[in-house]
Amino acid sequence: MENIDERQILVVGTGSEARIAADIYTAMGHVILGFLETDPDRNIRELNDVNVVGHYDDDAAKAVLKDSRVEFVVAVGDIAERVRVYSKLSKRAKRPSANAIHPLSWQSPYATLGFGNLFNAGVVVNANTVIGDMNHFHSGVTVETDARIGNYCNFSAGVRIGGNVTVDDAVFIGTGAVIYPGVHLGEGCRIGAGSVVLRSVDPRKKVFGNPAQVV
Repeated sequence: MENIDERQILVVGTGSEARIAADIYTAMGHVILGFLETDPDRNIRELNDVNVVGHYDDDAAKAVLKDSRVEFVVAVGDIAERVRVYSKLSKRAKRPSANAIHPLSWQSPYATLGFGNLFNAGVVVNANTVIGDMNHFHSGVTVETDARIGNYCNFSAGVRIGGNVTVDDAVFIGTGAVIYPGVHLGEGCRIGAGSVVLRSVDPRKKVFGNPAQVV
């Protein structure tokens, strides 16, 4: 963990989201410095031919994160764990998580993007959309114009977000779901895979089906 250059990245996490983040940074031409584990009970030594260099709360990790040349991304799928881990790391590093934007994704120059977001290949974000921080967009997600996305959301592969949709914080949307234009998804709600959401969903509700109904 020496001779760190400013193009090197620490990926925080060792699950599927971390593997995706590593693939994205490789496609961007960045060097993965290593992975940091978030679960002390896991004992993974290597991902994608890159070493797991320790736990994110270890002294060695703390020292590396203090180096302003090191970028980090929190690639943790579980939303609550992502909130917890990032809260600690951002205070320690005194800077936000980097964005991981696949070169085969597309964002309108008239869209606004926060920090710590993960965009896999095929993600399309259209004009006048505002996206907050620490969201994960998997392959093939489309966000139409004038949408408003909060923080710490998960958009599974193939999700379609209609125009003028509002998505509050910590929302999970399952694979292939369609959110119709003008819908408001309340904080912490969960949308089942393949659902077609025609009406707004209250905070922390779970909906499923076509048309989607509260479960």
